[in-house]
Amino acid sequence: MYKRIFISFFFSGFAVLLYAQDYNVYDTTVKVETVADENYEEDYEEYSQVDTVLYSNAVVLEKDSINSWKRKKEFAYIKNLDSLLKASQEKEPIHKQRIPGGDSFATRLLGGPVIKIILWTLALFFVGIIVYQLLKNRGLFQRSSRSKVAEKPEDEDILLLHDDFEKLAQQAIAIGDYRMAVRYHFLKILQQLRDKNHISYEPDKTNARYVYELPLNWRNDFSKLIFQYEYVWYGHFDINQHQYEQVKYGFHSFLQKI
Repeated sequence: MYKRIFISFFFSGFAVLLYAQDYNVYDTTVKVETVADENYEEDYEEYSQVDTVLYSNAVVLEKDSINSWKRKKEFAYIKNLDSLLKASQEKEPIHKQRIPGGDSFATRLLGGPVIKIILWTLALFFVGIIVYQLLKNRGLFQRSSRSKVAEKPEDEDILLLHDDFEKLAQQAIAIGDYRMAVRYHFLKILQQLRDKNHISYEPDKTNARYVYELPLNWRNDFSKLIFQYEYVWYGHFDINQHQYEQVKYGFHSFLQKI
């Protein structure tokens, strides 16, 4: 009986062994092997010791070497670049090129502050003269000049009521007052122009306005008489006998035209 049990057990174990060989059993366990990087520490040490100092590594080329390179076929484009650069330099504005000797003495003198002040002063002076003449012709300064003349109490309005200004002029000449004689000659001309309706007389009207009331062919001569009269009378200019005769001739010549 024991012999049967042993034989049964033997065959059972053998069957199990055969079944295990037919059924493949795989182990799914993953084995991770850690491999130490031996070069890591060496790379870190090499990186930490990098030299950050800048060194000048200029390459000096001889002129002959540069010219020889330019003649090579590979560097043929350099000739075109040189010609373009030269052309652009020749086209620079002329005013940017300074004269080697610098500015001349005359240029520095005319550009100095003293000359500028003198020129501005002269310009203002001439402008002032022009403005004064314009205002004077409009009579703005005429009243003030007349107020200073207190030699005769009569104004021009009263004097124009006289009929014989030649007689008054002779009386002034007799006492040597040629300046007053010139005044009488001018008032006589105004009287004649008014009587013949060439002007419209008003006491406050300026002599320049009388000029524009006259015919064109009279204006130039009458303007000269006004200039002489105002220069002598309002300018307080004491003329001599010879100067008076010249002024008198101009007044008499104009009277013949009226």
